[in-house]
Formats: sequence, C-alpha cells, structure tokens
Amino acid sequence: MCDLFYEYQAGHAYVDLGLSVKWATLNVGQKNVFEYGDRFAWGDSTPRLDDYNQWDEYKFLHPESHPLFSKYNTDPEYGPVDNLTRLEPEDDIANKLWGGFWRMPTALEFKELIDNCWCKWLRYQKDEFDVVDGFLFNSKVEGYQGRTLFLPGCGIVYDHSDDGMTEGAYNHYFYSDCFYWSSDLVGQEPSSPDRACMFFINKSPLGHPRMKLMQERRCIVASIRPVFETK
Repeated sequence: MCDLFYEYQAGHAYVDLGLSVKWATLNVGQKNVFEYGDRFAWGDSTPRLDDYNQWDEYKFLHPESHPLFSKYNTDPEYGPVDNLTRLEPEDDIANKLWGGFWRMPTALEFKELIDNCWCKWLRYQKDEFDVVDGFLFNSKVEGYQGRTLFLPGCGIVYDHSDDGMTEGAYNHYFYSDCFYWSSDLVGQEPSSPDRACMFFINKSPLGHPRMKLMQERRCIVASIRPVFETK
C-alpha cells in the first residue's frame, strides 16, 4: 500500500480518490495498518470491547429502557420523536476525537466508494506476527487511478437473540469481514429506529468482495473510518 498520495488534515493522513470526500487512511483508534482501531456503538463516544453489544449501557437509551430512545428517533413507538436521522457533530466520534473537518461517512459516501472503486481482498503481511486481512479500494476516477484505500477486516460480535438482550447467543464474525458505521440512521432500506446504517464487506467463496449497506442494532460495536470534505 503506497502512501505516495497521502496528505494530512488536522494531523491525520488521508487519500484523495477523486470522490466527494477525502478518506482517512486509518480507523479511529488505529495507530498503524496492523491494528484494527477502536469500536463504538452508533453515536456513542466510548470505545467498547468486542463482547459489548447490549442495550443496557447504550448512550441514547431512554431512562425507561429499551426499546425507547432519547435521541435519533422517527417512530413514537420508540420514544420521543425528534426526526433526527444523521448524527449531529457532538455525537460524531470522528469529529469529536479528530477535530477539524473530520466526521463519519454518510451512507451515500460509502455507496460512492463502492461505485467508483475496484475492490479486492488483501492480506497485508509484514512478518508472521504482523498480519491483517481486509479490502483494498482502487479508484476508477480518471486522474486518480492508482490511489488506494485499505479497510482492515475488523469484525464484530453479533447477538443473534431476538431482542438483542439475551446472553449466550453470539457469533463472532471473522476478522476478514469489514463492519463500519455510517453517520446515518437509515441507509438504502426502511428500518426501525433501533437500527442504523452500517457498511459491510466480506469475501465470497470465489474470493470476490461482497459489499452492501445494511441496518444493524445501534448498540452493536463497529469500526469508524473518518472522512472530510473541503469547505
């Protein structure tokens, strides 16, 4: 992964793929390519351990408990309605930690990345101890070919119980799979407000990347890859 085209914004490296936003080269909490960075519930500012994906400590849980929410709600069945569908700056962990123009990507910005880049699975290995699997995006945009973005497969621990509150029903996705939060409550498909839009990539049995935007429980912890746009 060549850093020939890397530049810096507020102390953090980014690559210009010729898209509407510039993409950071590392996740929030990631110090080098062999790390995965921190994981957060959607809209939360506290890094969580892999096995955290319960509602009991979720930031926007209404005091009367799940499934009521104190913020980012479009349905009266889920608590007070504020019709907020995108994280505000004070709840955007990329902006809070990195400052400047950095923020979390929207669902449309992830879709733009999918539509305007070639993608392939990659194992990046320095030695027997420093190995990371992930996906390399190579820009298709004229004048930007050869500029790449690597997203490590950070995985998540997912709760397969019906209500998300039953212990002992977990499935740890392999680290070759990518799960990244967007800043949007709703992506390309209708959803209840207890779910937010997540970007997902994994490798098919034939080795091809499979990418989609999907709705997942807001309490699930996933990675954050910041972006910024020139004001």
